Formats: sequence, C-alpha cells, structure tokens
Amino acid sequence: YIETTSPKSKIILPSTVPEDQQVSIKPFKYVEGGKAWAHYSKSDKTIYIDEKELEKRYEAKAWLNPKVEGVNPLPEDAINSLEEWKNFVYAHEKSHTINLRREKESLADYENRTNQIALADLMYQKEIAKKNKESKSLLD
Repeated sequence: YIETTSPKSKIILPSTVPEDQQVSIKPFKYVEGGKAWAHYSKSDKTIYIDEKELEKRYEAKAWLNPKVEGVNPLPEDAINSLEEWKNFVYAHEKSHTINLRREKESLADYENRTNQIALADLMYQKEIAKKNKESKSLLD
C-alpha cells in the first residue's frame, strides 16, 4: 500500500493494492438508464466496464463534464490518451473498493476525492513506467 501519513486523510493508491485484495474486472453492455457504464459491484467484488462506452466517453472528453452534480471537472490535459483514460477509469473504480465513502461525506465530495486518488494513481503509474524505461535503457 501507499498511504498518506495522516489517518484522517489516509488513502490507498489502487495500483498498490496487494494481489490477494484485487477485484476482478469484467466487460458488460451498458444500457442507457441502467447501471453506470463503469461501476463496482460489492456483491460479487467485480468492476464492470463497457469498453465501447469507455472509448465514446474518451472521445467526448467526459472528464470535462461530470454527470454528478457538484463533481468538479478534471483539467483538460489530465488525460492525454485512450490508455490514460482507461487507466484513470480503472483506478477510479478500484478506489471505490478500498477508499470508502466517509461518514457524512456527500456523493459529490466522495467522487471528487475518488477522482483525485485516481489522478494520483495515474501519475504514480506514469512514474513507475518512466523509471522502468530508464532502468531498461541503462541495461541496454
């Protein structure tokens, strides 16, 4: 786990969760008015994502226009590729499994906090990839 030091603001980055605590990710077909196109099911500990909808939301830059009232848009340059969008969405949904909603926390505040955790996780993943690339080039 990677956590902050203050118990009050403790977070766990989704990509650092131990293997035995990981959840499965499965595809499903999004239907307007039904479950969200990306969501976590507590009952079967599974994240469901509609990949086609994920691509459509990337093209529409969905991070600029959140659907939940009170949720802040992310900066336009926060997501720079479909792969980053996919990693962000996965991290966001995984975060819901380990960084639970706090007592008296509004839905908008929880989603804003979850977005910040997912962005931090995306930056963490980029840093690890960069270090791996640098290490590989040193070995070549």
